Amino acid sequence: PPQGEEKPLPQSEIFNFDDIDMNDEEAQLKLAILMSMGSSSDSSLSPPPIKTTTGSASSTPTTTAPVLSLKPVESGNLRDAYFSLLIDEFTPVSEKGGFSALPLLQLLHVLTQKLTSTDRDLTRLKIDNLVSTLLPDNSNRIKLNERTPRLEVLFLSLLVFAHMLSRDDDSVVAEELTRVLRKRGFVDSLYDLADSLLECFKRKPKDKAASSVPTGGLLKVHRQASSSCLSPFFPESYVKHHSDDLFADYHQLLGEIILQLALCLYRYERSFPEDSENKRLFSLGKWRNLVCRYLYTKQASPLKKLAKRLLSSLCRSKARYNEFCDEYQLLQAFTKVSKLSATTNEFTEELSYVKGVKLVNNL
Repeated sequence: PPQGEEKPLPQSEIFNFDDIDMNDEEAQLKLAILMSMGSSSDSSLSPPPIKTTTGSASSTPTTTAPVLSLKPVESGNLRDAYFSLLIDEFTPVSEKGGFSALPLLQLLHVLTQKLTSTDRDLTRLKIDNLVSTLLPDNSNRIKLNERTPRLEVLFLSLLVFAHMLSRDDDSVVAEELTRVLRKRGFVDSLYDLADSLLECFKRKPKDKAASSVPTGGLLKVHRQASSSCLSPFFPESYVKHHSDDLFADYHQLLGEIILQLALCLYRYERSFPEDSENKRLFSLGKWRNLVCRYLYTKQASPLKKLAKRLLSSLCRSKARYNEFCDEYQLLQAFTKVSKLSATTNEFTEELSYVKGVKLVNNL
């Protein structure tokens, strides 16, 4: 080329926006990396100005699409860079709430689907990084009685873990994630969350109309959500009824994902013989009692189906399941009768009508 002019780049190093196939995952990753590095000082990653060419005087100007110079990069390296970028952006984005963090977590979920057993050390490192970012040490101290941005993001983070544990194509990801979660004491944290959440359900009014916003309350801006862009996190049926506010039933959403995770982790624990590396972390008596409380708490009735599945797995047989439910209900009835006895001097005093009804109901 003449002196002072740049040598044209080889065709293999040119990235043309006109050629992007939005169904091509590698093309999307390349585009995302380039957009995230738009402020880079490397001129080879900055889009050149649009060129305008003219022909004759009567012809109209035509524009050529901008092109980006891009050195050939392995798709694995692109995914690694994109994964690190999303991890770095998670904390500031999550402070804005679940709706803002949702697209980022969806992308992280897609990238975790590409983790395989080919490089187990790299898979283990990424999962360690993911869990440390999405599940900080103080996550089990989040207040569950009121809706907050942290609570919305906690639910979405647990949702990502649930999808990773339910993968059927590659057990390595589920194994490594389970190992990291168990090492961090997540089983006990999950129990504490479930126990605290049940108390929130008990404090809920049985009549939802009584808890509605009174006339004159402050209006809240809701963002419309489309079911097409929320898969697989939210089923289409749920989005149809909650398109204006995805996290309206935040207690129910959190309860569902907690019970699902407990079921996944317990099944994994039971799939391997107990040894020094696979200790039994589920205290069966404690967990069975907690799940029974979910079963027989009216305000937690939307979670009854999941609670039954978890209790069936914990009991490991239908006969033991029925026996444990009967024992629990008998103990609850006996406790109520004992309290009633204490208030009537062991039933030596005449019972009022109300106390008589309570006694009959628990016999």
